[in-house]
Amino acid sequence: MNQIDYTTTSPRFSVTNNKELDEGLAYLNEHGYVVISDVMSQDEVNMNKELLWKFIENVSNSTIKRDDPETWSTQWPSFSSHGVISGLGIGQSELLWSVRSNRQVKNIFARLWNTRQLLVSFDGCGVFRDWRYNSTWKTNGGWNHVDQNPKLKP
Repeated sequence: MNQIDYTTTSPRFSVTNNKELDEGLAYLNEHGYVVISDVMSQDEVNMNKELLWKFIENVSNSTIKRDDPETWSTQWPSFSSHGVISGLGIGQSELLWSVRSNRQVKNIFARLWNTRQLLVSFDGCGVFRDWRYNSTWKTNGGWNHVDQNPKLKP
């Protein structure tokens, strides 16, 4: 199996610049993936992080504390070694509705599909614990449902 080349970065295309977004969609058609930047403001990112932690703390009956990595191994809501949360109401959570209804997210998909009439399915999300605290938290490879490197794919 080929190793992933982490030295080459994927190009980013800004959602706030129509020309760049067009270039990004052309890149998607050619390469099969694209990385879109500037989708959320830092305030929106912070709000969604807060919603994620609120979800995790609630489904763990408050046994998981965001500021205490020692609590992250008990009751962690992931159903796989890949970091995917696909149950416990995550699909209809405030977090996922916040992400799927984000104006820029909708604009990207409207451009991609050439329609504003969008239908979404959001069954789960990926959540990765910082495995520097505990090496057993390191996510298993092989599923690669994240940004891929443009130079060498696994």
